[in-house]
Amino acid sequence: MLTLLQKMKQSAGLLLFILACMAQSAFAQMPNDAIYMSKNTACLALSYGHSSWDKYWENSLKRENLNIGTHTTQNAMGMLAVGVTKNLNVIVGIPYVWTQTSTGNLKWQKGFQDVSGWLKFRFINKSGFSLHAIAGGSIPSGNYIPDFLPMSIGIQCRTATARLLASYRHKSGIYMTASGSYIFRSNIKIDRDSYLSEGHLHSTNKVLVPNAYDASARLGYLKHGIQAEVFAEYGACDG
Repeated sequence: MLTLLQKMKQSAGLLLFILACMAQSAFAQMPNDAIYMSKNTACLALSYGHSSWDKYWENSLKRENLNIGTHTTQNAMGMLAVGVTKNLNVIVGIPYVWTQTSTGNLKWQKGFQDVSGWLKFRFINKSGFSLHAIAGGSIPSGNYIPDFLPMSIGIQCRTATARLLASYRHKSGIYMTASGSYIFRSNIKIDRDSYLSEGHLHSTNKVLVPNAYDASARLGYLKHGIQAEVFAEYGACDG
């Protein structure tokens, strides 16, 4: 179960934003960027995401989904960002996720996944350069089934994330950011009394979910109501 979660590759992505902001101009801000809402302002972002894949990595072996064909995951998420001060923002969000396959008879899942909350604090801001400390966490919003990947909409674990982000923005509107995170994840319970992992039988319904870490670099343009960026991301489990 966890091997598939950790190693599967996603291809073909789509992300759309609709903004309703209590300000004259605002941009979609997320827990991994250097954009802030002004003090006493709020922004509601509605996003849609789509990903699909027909191959995945099982350790070093690249496998094809011959039994389920192309697997597709879609999500619609509402996210609210509030400017407490010019250097402190609060962000909350919850996604609705649904999955499906092109062939086979596996039952797909749908429902609200995990509620997340974030604090984003800018503690250095000078000459276009800024440093940000970001802390967040998530909890499952419902009793969805985690032990049915890749059809599951999540893995039912609670998380806590610590992130450090550095950013530089030029007066031309061009910006660069780099960030690194460590994600603490709780154990989960599955709907059976034993399971196989790495060739060993575990006679329990409690499954250890390894912690994780990630890093990203972004290059973009943000000016005159226009934002565009390219980015590279890396993530792995700690263990």
